[in-house]
Amino acid sequence: MDKYVILVDIDGTIAEVGARNIKQCIIDEIERLKQNGHILVVASGRTYNNIKCIKGMESFNYIGSMFGNIIFDKNGNYVVTGKPMNKADVCKIAEFSEKIGESFIYKTMFVDKTFGNDERIRAFNNAIKVSREEFAKDLENNAVFQMLCVGQFPENVKEEFKNLEFFQMPGNYFDIIPKENTKKNIVKYFKEKFPNYKTIAIGDSENDLAAFENSDISIAMGNSNSKVKAAATYVTKSLSEDGFVYAFKEMLKL
Repeated sequence: MDKYVILVDIDGTIAEVGARNIKQCIIDEIERLKQNGHILVVASGRTYNNIKCIKGMESFNYIGSMFGNIIFDKNGNYVVTGKPMNKADVCKIAEFSEKIGESFIYKTMFVDKTFGNDERIRAFNNAIKVSREEFAKDLENNAVFQMLCVGQFPENVKEEFKNLEFFQMPGNYFDIIPKENTKKNIVKYFKEKFPNYKTIAIGDSENDLAAFENSDISIAMGNSNSKVKAAATYVTKSLSEDGFVYAFKEMLKL
């Protein structure tokens, strides 16, 4: 039987958006798949610290944070497969968010940070509140790999940022990353690391499409939109119906 590296999105796939735990039946399925010789990898837009605070994440063999562009092993060792955002772009996006009265989060290699006062967005992302001065210091001393911005960015504004990708996400926010930092990178990394394994990507959002396009098998959650479903090899049940478990135990029978 073929062995697979299985790349797993978090929000909308194995956990509710903003959740701090995954269900026991999903943890049990991850363990079962590992016992059968497969390699389980998180492929999420969350930061490393945000992922690690979710109960059940310790079951995975690897954690791919920031759309899988920083990949950690069990010992916390990491490899960076993507590039940070341009500092000028980070400043411009922050300024635009403030101008329209919306909140934003910027993501360094490990941590979500914001200097806004929106408690909901802070709690939702487990973000640390910092001062404007610390934001300025981060731009000088720490790479920013991703931003999360609430509200709407008009097309003419998005067009100003030729090197960035804007992903509209459920919950009225955008994930913003450098165009080359899609989930394609994490698929490529594990194909090279484990050449005798095939790859499976499972997710629910348009930011999973790059992983779908580059994996041997792709699985869309039942709660995905029509574009994501059309791009997948298979469509499983929704998150609320434990679609992750159904996909591997019943559909693929791994």
